[in-house]
Amino acid sequence: MEDLHLIQFLKKIQLAWELSPEELAKISHASKEVLKKHLDLSLSEIEILPSLPAGLETTMPLVSIYKNLTRMMPDTEKQNEWLVLPNELFEGNKPIEVMAMSPDHLSWVSYTLESQAREKP
Repeated sequence: MEDLHLIQFLKKIQLAWELSPEELAKISHASKEVLKKHLDLSLSEIEILPSLPAGLETTMPLVSIYKNLTRMMPDTEKQNEWLVLPNELFEGNKPIEVMAMSPDHLSWVSYTLESQAREKP
């Protein structure tokens, strides 16, 4: 997987998963204002930022989820399907809804996917 800045990953996630700014804010647990400020930056502006800009600390598990889903399911349609279908790994809940519950739930989804990715050859 490419070596991108966190903000570049967030842009990719929003585009690939067809998320509105509100939806991205909800599942990343970052404020909509902070996300908008960072997502509107140019590449040259992003490159001078720290690896983890202030206000985006809760977004790291989301990037991990994206990376693991991309490895496990390269097809974006399949990823989008996985996000919105009830899943036994999450007690029958939709992964995207679990991710939105709290930062801890977002980390739980991230950990679960990481574990699944390790089990697959």
